[in-house]
Amino acid sequence: MRKLAIGGVLLVLGACAEAGSLENIVEVCGRPSASPEDTVRFCQRALASEKLDPEAAAQVNVNLGIGYFELGHYGAAIDAYSAAIEDSPEIAAAWLNRARARERQGQLQEAVDDYAEALRLDPKAADAYLGRGALLLAHGDPKRAIDDFSRAVDLQQEWLAARYNRGLAHLALGNARDAAKDFTFVIERDEEDASAWMNRGRARAMLGETGAEGDFDRAIELEPEWGAAWFARGQYRDEQGERARADSDFLRADELGHADPFLIERVREISGGGA
Repeated sequence: MRKLAIGGVLLVLGACAEAGSLENIVEVCGRPSASPEDTVRFCQRALASEKLDPEAAAQVNVNLGIGYFELGHYGAAIDAYSAAIEDSPEIAAAWLNRARARERQGQLQEAVDDYAEALRLDPKAADAYLGRGALLLAHGDPKRAIDDFSRAVDLQQEWLAARYNRGLAHLALGNARDAAKDFTFVIERDEEDASAWMNRGRARAMLGETGAEGDFDRAIELEPEWGAAWFARGQYRDEQGERARADSDFLRADELGHADPFLIERVREISGGGA
């Protein structure tokens, strides 16, 4: 998340205030390079001065929320973003960031509502489309997720995160050809993305393309300790009737801690504990 720049013109200083001191505190509060701890500390100091006008206070609260979010204090982040919205409800970043924090707290419908408000205020907020799409995908609505990812792609054609997540949503719906196109787009721009190779392999397997195993091989080459890639290749080999090679992959996936009900049963069979 990006911190908001805060101009000194938004400050309301008392006549006896030390010249520049509050401006300096606010500047550190909004500095992108500041640690989360410093962000929280300096934003709290700025707010405690009670010398900020509502718009400035709102922006400081957004930065305070970002600091809390980065520290994993999601409830405190929500409170800070809510205070920002109360002071200045037209700041789209406050709604967007509160949506992310609410998602972390499991407040899913509230998060969706906040994403919607962020987009009402800023229809070109690609981050909001991506965030809402990821939330919808994670909670079982890939069709609507594709719509959001596509809007993000329309706004930022080269945004690999939007393309990748749209590929996952297409996979969830069984749209293997569209999924393969999105993962290929990512791979052509980042050949080191093991996740894109693995998921393109899954899409190509659904399409019956012989290149699927090569994609799984590449994912494992890039991330040899990634159990999910070994499991995916094992599934593919199993579907091709290559039981021994599949079992080898499944055992390796199990060694690496990959968790899947099918894998548990298969490893039990391989170990002689099956029916």
